[in-house]
This record gives sequence, C-alpha cells and structure tokens, in this order.
Amino acid sequence: QLRTILRDFFNDSVLVDYEMIGNDSPFTKVMLRNFAESGIPLLAIKEFPSIEAISQAFKDLNFKRVEVLSMEQVYYDKLNPEELKRISKLEWADEFEEFNLMQSHYFVSITQKGESEEGKAVTFEALKNQKED
Repeated sequence: QLRTILRDFFNDSVLVDYEMIGNDSPFTKVMLRNFAESGIPLLAIKEFPSIEAISQAFKDLNFKRVEVLSMEQVYYDKLNPEELKRISKLEWADEFEEFNLMQSHYFVSITQKGESEEGKAVTFEALKNQKED
C-alpha cells in the first residue's frame, strides 16, 4: 500500500525497500514457521515470490526507475571491494554457504518516480560510488 501512496501523492519520490522473498523453498517454509511461532505472521510475503515479481509490481505502479536485487547480489556485485575485504575477516565469514542461502531470500529495491534533487538517477551503482563525507 505504501507503494501506491507514493505513486498517487508524490510527483518525485525514491523508495528503498528491504523485504523477504516468499517463494516455496524449504528455507522460506522454515522462516515463515519461525516467524509465525514468534507471533509475527508474514502476511504479505507470498505477494513477492521472486525478484521479477517485485520488479513488475513497481513497474505496474509506473515507477520510472526500478532496480531490485537479492541481498546476495548486493553483497557480491555492489559492495565496495575494500568493504568486502573487511567483512571477509569477520569471525562468521567462514559460514558463507548459510549466509548466501539467507541473503538469497531477501531483496533490496531502489525505485524512483520523477528525478532526484540533482536530476540524477538513484541507483545501486551511484550509491556504491558515493564518497563518504
């Protein structure tokens, strides 16, 4: 519903969304059961069974730019190489099989309607190349 509000009420908007992908994998079934047992049913998760479905939902709402990636894609393709090197030295970093499985079930999207303040597209690549102040 937030996506519809952004479409209807704002001429220029950028939405960064982080959510779970609700496919029928064994991982998803366990995740849904664990959340439900904790009293947190994930009611809308089946709405987005794939990256393609998420992307199409934004396109159907006439967002001008739509970029959706799994967190696994973000980690391997969009992080700065120095940051990847730093992360790989952390203690848990030898558990990449589990990490990859978990990250493949979450997505982050950047969608844009209109133009950003400087008239530039807001993209993963632009964020990756942004210098810290």
